[in-house]
Amino acid sequence: MTMPAKKDLSCYKGQTYEQNFYFKQRGEPMDLSALTPKSQIRPNENSRTLIAEFICSKDAEAGKVSLSLDAFVTAALNPGIYHWDLKMVDDIGTVKYWVRGKFSVTGRVTV
Repeated sequence: MTMPAKKDLSCYKGQTYEQNFYFKQRGEPMDLSALTPKSQIRPNENSRTLIAEFICSKDAEAGKVSLSLDAFVTAALNPGIYHWDLKMVDDIGTVKYWVRGKFSVTGRVTV
């Protein structure tokens, strides 16, 4: 069993958020054309409570997956530390988790 890579993320409340991941295989961009990304934020691992769901997009040829949250979503997040992961589902339904970590939200001053 392969464990997902660990990557902690952080955002500023009320700000548009984007994080890009580039996946390579043998030094070349991985072909992601048969994969569908999905990523969510929850209060802790195995929690049923959904805090937010990333908008996931990909550039299959470049091996790039982008996760984003608009400013309205991050404005609704309470400052604190949450958990997130990125799963990829292939065209026959195989699920693998590629990246996981903590997601911290910092409060804002200017509204």
